[in-house]
Amino acid sequence: MEKRSIHKKLFTLAASLLLCCLMLELGVRLTLGDRIVLYPRFHARAEYGPYTIRRLRPNARFRHTSRDGSWNFVINSRGFRATREYPYAKPAGCLRVICVGDSHTQGFECRQDMTYSAVIERYLNRHCGTTEVVNAGVSGFSTAEALVFVENEAFRYHPDVIVLGFFANDLDDNIRADLFRMEGGALVPHRFEYIPAVGILDVLDGCPPLRWLGQHSYLYSHLFNTAWNWKKTRHLKYAEHAMEEEYAVKQEDTNAGIALYKQNLARALVERLYAVCRSNNMALVILDIPQLGDGDHSFQSSIPADLRTSFEMHSDVLIASDAVLRDYDGIADLFVPHGQRHISEITHMLLGVAAAKAIERQIIVSRPNGTATADPTGRIQRTR
Repeated sequence: MEKRSIHKKLFTLAASLLLCCLMLELGVRLTLGDRIVLYPRFHARAEYGPYTIRRLRPNARFRHTSRDGSWNFVINSRGFRATREYPYAKPAGCLRVICVGDSHTQGFECRQDMTYSAVIERYLNRHCGTTEVVNAGVSGFSTAEALVFVENEAFRYHPDVIVLGFFANDLDDNIRADLFRMEGGALVPHRFEYIPAVGILDVLDGCPPLRWLGQHSYLYSHLFNTAWNWKKTRHLKYAEHAMEEEYAVKQEDTNAGIALYKQNLARALVERLYAVCRSNNMALVILDIPQLGDGDHSFQSSIPADLRTSFEMHSDVLIASDAVLRDYDGIADLFVPHGQRHISEITHMLLGVAAAKAIERQIIVSRPNGTATADPTGRIQRTR
């Protein structure tokens, strides 16, 4: 009798908690539903040379949802957003491109076959012969992490071209990752591991009920996103404060000193990335991912004016967003209307075609029939 009473009380408690959660879920959907995004993060640790950084969880399948729609993600065994595998050995005569960058490159709020990586592949397959384009984008990736990946892993795939999707928050993310620092005007390695919250994500993604909540519950997503953003902001402030103390930023305007340091770090990272590409006979294309401007349709470049010349000098091609998108400003939705306002599929298409044309025009030597000229090893010849 006593056990039955205890079971009844536990059942009543569980039912009450469930009802309370359902009411909170309903309340969040009614009041915040238009602003909340269900964008679970499926990150895992990856060891590249001496570094341990993050990648997309191998063989994962998940969905993102917001007011603007739903998008499916299929990840292959190497952690790339792809439905097929890419062996290290490149097929003879094949042009191989690897795209690196953050959530814009990964394709948040974009269908898998509409990312700029997919657009580049379709264009080059049609105009230049057999082409493989690997989408190695990872949400939150910094230029520093992209450098680590290219220097220690991407080159093993024998790519002919590396496309770096550069977004404005890379300047902050490089500081947050703290993989490299500037010392005496030179870029030096600082730490060899950066896997933010991967331990927590291992637990969340490994638990089916929590994995389901991440893709369906507005309440769960609201709590998770709030905690995630708070942690990111706190980490950045800590990194900036540590930088002020260690490097004794003594300018009258401390914020200006920090901004200058961020730009110098980004410049040095791109210079080293270009050197890595040249030493491995890979071309480097820098793709300027636009950021929101002052109006709903206006945009601005992610590359600070002070870095533009350096990026042009330390890449084979720099594709500036203003040159590609200016004619569409105010005419097309260049960003997803709600959610996290990532670049839209229209922008993916325009940037992808621009990058593909640049590769076709300046990176490969075309035969009269329009196919790429490859040497006996299968590597595409370059004009630079």
